[in-house]
Amino acid sequence: MSAVVDDEGGVSHYVGAFFDITRNKEAETEIYRLAYYDALTGLPNLRLLKERINQAIAGIDRNRRHGAILLIDLDQFKVINETQGPEAGDKLLIEVACRLQGCVREGDTVSRRGRVRGHAGRSQS
Repeated sequence: MSAVVDDEGGVSHYVGAFFDITRNKEAETEIYRLAYYDALTGLPNLRLLKERINQAIAGIDRNRRHGAILLIDLDQFKVINETQGPEAGDKLLIEVACRLQGCVREGDTVSRRGRVRGHAGRSQS
């Protein structure tokens, strides 16, 4: 915002430029989501899981606590995709993701790595 002065040195009016950055912010949010979350399940992906593990390790070291990582693999998942189709496989992954999220505490992380692997991490509080 800038003041515009008249011939006598007084402010006659103000001029300003405003920009709507809504689209930029929406694009930033979408880029973050694509970089850190699985598109199918909405779970954190391996990149975000690694960041959260590093944060948890720092907290564990600092507070002398314990933590755990659970690796879950869906046996015979390939058979489901081959016999029932990829849509059925996707539905199964989404359902498993929802159920796992319902089993962990707030602050714990359930993530998805790759086509069939998932993780659940927890630190002692």
